[in-house]
Amino acid sequence: MSDDRPVLAGDAHTDTRALRERALALGASDAAIVAGGKVVTAEWVRLKCLYGGCSTGRCLTCPPYSPEPARTRRLLDEYRSVLLLRLDVPADAADGWLDHSRRLASIALDLERELFLAGCYRAFALAGGRPCDLDEPCGRPDACDVRGRVRPGPAGCGIDVFATAANAGWPLEVVRAAGDPYRLFALVLVG
Repeated sequence: MSDDRPVLAGDAHTDTRALRERALALGASDAAIVAGGKVVTAEWVRLKCLYGGCSTGRCLTCPPYSPEPARTRRLLDEYRSVLLLRLDVPADAADGWLDHSRRLASIALDLERELFLAGCYRAFALAGGRPCDLDEPCGRPDACDVRGRVRPGPAGCGIDVFATAANAGWPLEVVRAAGDPYRLFALVLVG
């Protein structure tokens, strides 16, 4: 956003069409509202992040700094509405994962801020996306200089993106080869 005025109206948390339209205007490929109970959490997801994640232990967006699945589940159960954001990455742009991840995180954070300014004071993004300018995690999470833009990533919180996307009507397939198109996801907890 270029100024401090909220774009979403005060009833943004109940106007699902306006939320979706705003997400698309900010650059999301698609957006859907799902109930908090439709966001699926699982322990195995966090384990995959802990053992194989590129930023594990080196960035505040990832384990062990992100909430564990049980805590994430309790958090999600406090929300009636969750905005699921999708960013489609075509094959010819598939190698720029970090840039796409940052772009989606920025969209989620912009929506979080706009929702807050519209009166949805509980809005919170689960976006990941390494918000700093570094190409590699610095490995100094305690000295992070962009804490205001850091949000945990869905996988690091134990969110099963495959099951959650299916609950939103977006069935996914496993990406089988480097250079194949893929989709990235973020969530904004609304109210």
